[in-house]
Amino acid sequence: MNMHKIAFLLGGVEISGGINVIFQHAMYLAQNGYNISFITIRPIYPSDIRWHPIHDYLKTNNNCNISWYTFNDLDNISFDIAIATWWRTFFNLWKVKADYYVYFVQSIESRFYSPNEIALRSVVESTYEMEIGFITECKWISEYLKDNYDHDVPLVPNGIDKSVFNQDSIAIEERNENILRVLIEGPLDVHFKNVPNTINIVKRSNADEAWLLTPSAVTQVQGIDRIFSKIALHHTSAVYKSCDLIIKLSYVEGMFGPPLEMFHCGGTCIVYDVTGHDEYVKHKKNGIVVRTNAEEEAVEYLNELKKSRQVLNKLKEGAIETARSWPDWQASSLMFEKAIHKAIEHVTVNHKLLKRYSKRIWHIYENKSF
Repeated sequence: MNMHKIAFLLGGVEISGGINVIFQHAMYLAQNGYNISFITIRPIYPSDIRWHPIHDYLKTNNNCNISWYTFNDLDNISFDIAIATWWRTFFNLWKVKADYYVYFVQSIESRFYSPNEIALRSVVESTYEMEIGFITECKWISEYLKDNYDHDVPLVPNGIDKSVFNQDSIAIEERNENILRVLIEGPLDVHFKNVPNTINIVKRSNADEAWLLTPSAVTQVQGIDRIFSKIALHHTSAVYKSCDLIIKLSYVEGMFGPPLEMFHCGGTCIVYDVTGHDEYVKHKKNGIVVRTNAEEEAVEYLNELKKSRQVLNKLKEGAIETARSWPDWQASSLMFEKAIHKAIEHVTVNHKLLKRYSKRIWHIYENKSF
């Protein structure tokens, strides 16, 4: 089956783990003979993607099989496969002429919203109803889609750029045996990332320093010793390499990357028992897993790691072992390529049915009273 024209529908290209994953897979596919297109609502400029390696890849490869379109550009263009990457992009799939439609599900995104937003969560859940192709990155998502919608979903674990994230990367400031330096990561204004509360938890502990790595545009945050805002992906390893551990207390995740990136840079982590943590975090083996909202427990573990360098170093050793066996992007994207072809075997929805279904649900969403 010759399926070489692939379109990814994006909600945006802002700094995020999800966009990083999509870009990594897209670059691999382009390097291996596929014609890749990104479709967005508004035009994308080089400055918008400067944070990611795809920026330099496009700059140095004029004939790299990657194109950018808005939905207004698609009148005379068709694709072999169109891939939704976020629940809202699902409702734009019908605007793309394609032989097959696929949904790359990186989280169950209805969980991004409050339980009180019943109608909105139902609209998001409706995107999992159709018999299009599905791909995901986590066991828990694959199981959810099987249990609730009877979809058989190929699983592709996210990779790691081991040329960037490794123990040999240069630190901004060397680790100090007498100092516990803690990294907090994430946007400040996304409630389920729980970053402001995480900062307060670290402040209540005996940790010596708290650093913040964030896509939010900030220069000063109370309780933070150093801030790294909107920095390029390849610079983040120097931040990881400088800190002993990352504390990431999200309420919702698919498969979060920052703790794994920290593992590759020789550090460990403290995380909530959020969905996806068990893909690689093993309690007291390579990191610490705390019950969600058990804030005092998180403080106690921070204090223990401050007190006992032996315990901290044991966790770091376990993290390094996990990192050694984790796939790089080459291996992950090869799996993604195979997953695309497997996913389209299950597609029974044609363009007309997808259009009718999407427009009906979107009409409900646009005229919502919630």
